[in-house]
Amino acid sequence: QPGSSIKPIALYAPAIDLKLITAATVVDDIPVYMLTGKDAGREYPKNYDNKHDGLTSVRNAVKNSVNVVAAKLWKEVLGPDNSIEYLKRVGIDRENEKYISLVMGGLEQGENPLQMAAAYIPFAHEGIYYKPTTFTLVKDSSGKVLIDKTAAEFSIAYSEQTAFIMTDLLKEVTLGRTSPYPH
Repeated sequence: QPGSSIKPIALYAPAIDLKLITAATVVDDIPVYMLTGKDAGREYPKNYDNKHDGLTSVRNAVKNSVNVVAAKLWKEVLGPDNSIEYLKRVGIDRENEKYISLVMGGLEQGENPLQMAAAYIPFAHEGIYYKPTTFTLVKDSSGKVLIDKTAAEFSIAYSEQTAFIMTDLLKEVTLGRTSPYPH
């Protein structure tokens, strides 16, 4: 399971790219009740520490991996269809997983670590996604080329601006929960 490592690619980068949020957007981190059916009325999702911080910027939500903020933005602002579309742009197909646990990394089946790493490539490469390959060239015993992947397959996943903002947000994660901004 990818856990919170999916939040930047399933929520934050898509919502920033679509200009639905900014790093400074504020969301109220309070108890929420997003379950339906027999579980309606039970608090879900919860933050990892079972605490709430009240008004929280996207910057701090990314930094502290706040589940409530992620779930609210995914459900009320981005929407599952946009999330799924952007996941496809980075090689992850979750067409049948249009539920809140997706944004918190609770997938029906886990994700390949190579694919998760590749999904982050656009942040470091001006928004361009490169399809991962484990080999570049295969020849038979006589030297005939059987498979040639020396030319990388790539596509645009996000704008350059989105890639820059996400890189900045992800750097903040390394500074600790209470670090001041700007650094």
